Amino acid sequence: MNSSGISIRPMTTYDCASVVDLIRSCYGESYGVDYFYHVDDLIAKLASGQLRSVVALKNGQVVGHMALLLLHPQARVCEAGNTVICHTARNEGLMMQLAQQLHELAIEAGFVGYIHYPTTAHPIMQKTSVDYGGVETGLMLRYSAAQSDYPQSATIDGRLATTVAYQPVSDAPARELSRLPERYAAFIGERYQQLDLPRQFGSQPSSPLAGDTNLTASFNQRWQYLQIAVERAGENLVNEVVALISQYRPCVSYIDLAVDANAIDRTLESLNELGFFYAALLPDFAGVDILRLQKLSDATEADFHPNLANDSARRLLAFIRNDASSIGVLQPSHL
Repeated sequence: MNSSGISIRPMTTYDCASVVDLIRSCYGESYGVDYFYHVDDLIAKLASGQLRSVVALKNGQVVGHMALLLLHPQARVCEAGNTVICHTARNEGLMMQLAQQLHELAIEAGFVGYIHYPTTAHPIMQKTSVDYGGVETGLMLRYSAAQSDYPQSATIDGRLATTVAYQPVSDAPARELSRLPERYAAFIGERYQQLDLPRQFGSQPSSPLAGDTNLTASFNQRWQYLQIAVERAGENLVNEVVALISQYRPCVSYIDLAVDANAIDRTLESLNELGFFYAALLPDFAGVDILRLQKLSDATEADFHPNLANDSARRLLAFIRNDASSIGVLQPSHL
């Protein structure tokens, strides 16, 4: 317990109801992760090991929360986030205390790193994400609906972007990648150098698209984004993706691909034709290194002006703008 009477500890199932109350007190019904509104669902996430959280308590009440989320059981890298701090406990350094405890929890769990997503509403979180060895690997535009606390950071349609940062926890395992996608090979190679990850790159040619596509998809109703993970890209990839977008009509779509997938070059060409462009590199995220792409529904110039706190993020934005421009999402004159 610190001088402010705040203690930090791992979250237990007995805290779940209090965390749900904390979410509602801070965000009403606008928070983007649905299971944080349902005590039973939150308990199930904890019990399965998919969610690992830390909480802050003051006078016996939960006033802060931060979590690790393991999306792929075989992965050594998880997501970090869901940071919520009660209004009455802000400006007490609580975020850094939670982050330190969460980092220790990641080490204990055997993760080699975690990915987190500081939104453009929080300059301090963007800056902190690179202060302790973290590396920004991308930007996800239109990621979330703006919360009531930070409407000034949103675009005209009320959306917030987020940076994507990789935070190392321990030495990552070496990987041999059979190929890199030709379109992004130099750029991704630079990211690997920044991350100082042990990678060896082969030169196997990319195969043509063949057979059926195998993918999974989920739609975030609260924040209106579509998330697609492609296990195998086949001849019907475009039809499958177009059908999902037509079904959900998302504000933004994100799609994950293995960096060295067999048909990666033809896959990228097909997705570029649909308006998908670079979003982020996610090392070890699904048992393999992941390339994430994004597509904005009715993209505007305003979408490409997020409030960025770090020079590295501004350089990423310049690359993403060029990538979007090259496939006709932005006009070259805007650059």
